[in-house]
Amino acid sequence: MKSVIKSSLLAIAGAGLFALPASGAVSLENGSLAVAFYQVIGGVVQNNTLVVDLGQASLYRENTGYNVSVSTVNPGIANSNIGGALSNAFGSTWADSGTVRWMVVGGVAAGPTGVSGDPSRTSYLSTGVSDFNVGTTFPSDLSSSNRSQVSGQITQFFGSVQNETATVGNADAAQLPISDASSIDEFVTGGGYFTLGHDITQTLGAGTIANGPHGLVFEGALDIYRLINTTTGADLTASYSNGNAAVGSPQYIGTLALDSLGNLSVIPEPSAALLGLLGVVTFFHRRRSA
Repeated sequence: MKSVIKSSLLAIAGAGLFALPASGAVSLENGSLAVAFYQVIGGVVQNNTLVVDLGQASLYRENTGYNVSVSTVNPGIANSNIGGALSNAFGSTWADSGTVRWMVVGGVAAGPTGVSGDPSRTSYLSTGVSDFNVGTTFPSDLSSSNRSQVSGQITQFFGSVQNETATVGNADAAQLPISDASSIDEFVTGGGYFTLGHDITQTLGAGTIANGPHGLVFEGALDIYRLINTTTGADLTASYSNGNAAVGSPQYIGTLALDSLGNLSVIPEPSAALLGLLGVVTFFHRRRSA
C-alpha cells in the first residue's frame, strides 16, 4: 500500500516540476544536477534520505577547474560543505560506517526546448570510481525507450522534491523521511535505479582514496556521465571528454568528490574521459595508485 500511495503522489508531484519554489525550500530546477544520499543497514533502507541541489548541469559540463569546490563551479551555492546535513541525517559516522550510499542524477525534462545546450530528455547519471566499486561498468548504448524511461523517472524525482523544506544551515539540502513521496528509496529499490537497471550509487567509506591524484583524500568519488536523446540543439562538447556527445552513449563530464568533512568538489579526470568515446562497449575505470 505504501508503494502504491507513494507512486501516486510522485506522479502528481512530478507534474509540478516547473512550479515556483517556496521560501526556504529546495527546488530542483529543470536542467539541474542533484546529489542524493540514503542509508542501508541489514539490507533495509533507513528512514532518512538527503537530497542536495548542485544547480545547472551545464556549469559542471563546462567546468575546466581541477579540484574546485561546487560553490566555485556554481557561485549560486552558498556552501559547498554538507557535513552538517549528512550528520543530521545519518549520524556522525556517515563517512566511514559503510552504510551510506550516494549518487548523482539530473537532466532536462521532456518538452519543446532544451536547457543550456542540453536537449529535451537529456539525463545525467553517476557511477562509482574504481577505488570504491572495482569493475563498475556503465551501459555503453541506451535505446530510445531506455532513455525515455530514465529521463521520465528523473523528472518525476525532481518534481517530487519541489518545495521541500531546506535543512537548517544549508539552503541547498533537504532531509526527507522515506515515508515522504520525495524520498530516493522509491527510485533505487529492487535494483531499478531510475529504470536504468544499473547501480549508479557508491557506498561511502568502502575504500577511501588514501593517496589519490596530487595527494587528495576523499571518502567518495563519482564519475558523472551525460546521455543526450538528440543532437538537435545540443552542445556536443564537454570540457573533459574527447570527441562529441552521441545519442545514447555516455559522455564523461567530470568527477564529484566528497571528503570526510563533507566538502563537495569537482575533480575532472581527463584520462577517464577517453572511456567516453562512441563505440566503447564497457567503461572500466582505472584504479588510482595507492
